[in-house]
Amino acid sequence: VYSDPDKDYKVLMVSSSSKGEGKSTIAANMAVTFAEAEKSVLIVDLDLRRPTMHKIFGENREPGLVEMLFETAGFDHSIKETIAPNVDVICAGKKTPEPASVLDSQRLKTVIDKLKDRYDHIILDTAPYGIISDSASLLRLTDGIIVVTRFGLTTKKELDFTLDGLKHLNANIVGLVLNAFDPKQSSDYYTNYYYYKRAYKDYY
Repeated sequence: VYSDPDKDYKVLMVSSSSKGEGKSTIAANMAVTFAEAEKSVLIVDLDLRRPTMHKIFGENREPGLVEMLFETAGFDHSIKETIAPNVDVICAGKKTPEPASVLDSQRLKTVIDKLKDRYDHIILDTAPYGIISDSASLLRLTDGIIVVTRFGLTTKKELDFTLDGLKHLNANIVGLVLNAFDPKQSSDYYTNYYYYKRAYKDYY
């Protein structure tokens, strides 16, 4: 993260406009990249509606963040070492009926603040900003946000909607990732794009 040499990007949020754009994979790869630079990294799966980090790293979903926040499991049981050296993960944990309330809680902020002392970088994998409003409340926890788009999937209007919304919230957008770029198909991508708002129910 080299957008501002005077800024310490301790906590980074990774989000996207819609599902299927590869944000969780990008978050995991970014963590490994930081670790290869001899940094200690923690990934926190905050996409409580469609969590995937436990699948990416081959871990159990529980115990995880939800158990940690409700104090049914401590840090030692909720934080898991991954196969990648210097990369730990907190999976989503048990399904909760009120993801938005959990993510907007003071308890989550307290937990993240405590974890800052343990790691050089914390990466928050969140729900797509363009569909779910959960991500908006998480901006208060972060030093910067990385927006992931996918070539051939993300439309220009969806991306504009996401970026405009984040700017309206004064989000510090430090990077934009174009995933799965295919130069053979790039010439007419934006001239033939279609637009529709992906329904909220499709996200579940």
